[in-house]
Amino acid sequence: MSELYPCKNINISQYYGNKNYYLSKDKALFIGQYKNEKDRYRALLKFDLEDWRNEEIIAAYLMMNICRNELDSGIVQVAIHRILMEWDEQMICWNDQISIGEVPEVTFPVVTGWTGLIMVDISLLVKRWIDHTYINHGILLIGNEYSNSLLAISNHKNEDKKTWPVITMVTNY
Repeated sequence: MSELYPCKNINISQYYGNKNYYLSKDKALFIGQYKNEKDRYRALLKFDLEDWRNEEIIAAYLMMNICRNELDSGIVQVAIHRILMEWDEQMICWNDQISIGEVPEVTFPVVTGWTGLIMVDISLLVKRWIDHTYINHGILLIGNEYSNSLLAISNHKNEDKKTWPVITMVTNY
């Protein structure tokens, strides 16, 4: 198994639509709605797969550490959408309205109050990036944007590298 950390990871905020978070000291990426209907967050991640172009990928898992969970009750489905255009981590903001795949590549559940490691199978997406079926511009994470349900995942600004988002690859060698 091999690990691949993101080359880009940032969140965008509807409430601060023109703000770029590149220089933010936040140690987490936020997704979902916080407090009111115009206070939505989304997270963008990109992984450089160039070194994996000639590998036979058996499986690929996106591992994330949920470090904050403000769900009031129930379960929220987090959607992983493919980003369809190039983006600049130092410039991107909500008002840019980045183009994404209409249908999520995968969704995963998060229950009320739960924090810790979550593992999401993104094998098909990674294989499509590697075989050039899709162009790899990264992924966008979208949580529940219709009620107070903010989630946060640790990012690369966290001192503990074990909590960073990572793709774990199982290869045929």
